[in-house]
Amino acid sequence: MTTFIYIFLLCFFSMLGEFFISSYGIIIPLTALAIYYITVTQGLTLGIIFAVVTGIIIDACFYRTVTLSPWIYTAVVLLANSWIKKGQANSLFLHLIPGGTTALICTMPFLINNNLEFGFTLNSFFSNITHLITTFILSGILLPVMIILFDVFSEIFEFPLYSTMTKKGYRR
Repeated sequence: MTTFIYIFLLCFFSMLGEFFISSYGIIIPLTALAIYYITVTQGLTLGIIFAVVTGIIIDACFYRTVTLSPWIYTAVVLLANSWIKKGQANSLFLHLIPGGTTALICTMPFLINNNLEFGFTLNSFFSNITHLITTFILSGILLPVMIILFDVFSEIFEFPLYSTMTKKGYRR
């Protein structure tokens, strides 16, 4: 029960941060990065459950007409699952790659949808490329920071740590 409360708090505060940051026009998928962490530490099943639930909440709060976030977050869960199973998580520096990939997975479908809905122009193309590059870099840097921060909280509450999960191998 305490695991669900802890995961709920991680998701809640990541969604709150994402709403706050997006109000300034900056796209950073904090919730997707939290889902990545939850998948590695708690397993594939809880990762998918919370990916679908938070995806529905995110789409509802952003008033999106196309519900893509549950599917996108499920893709992030699969990315986390495959990244950890391959043993590529020995160094925090290597997490720049899945952090950036998570950003691409989360922003690309919405940018494509906007271009299909409102028309494709050269100006929108350069704007989208700028958003993608910025989001890629920021998410790549934020994933290792969030891993360290969430591991500190997990250690306080004696939950599984990301760092121990990657060292001893994926347990689920």
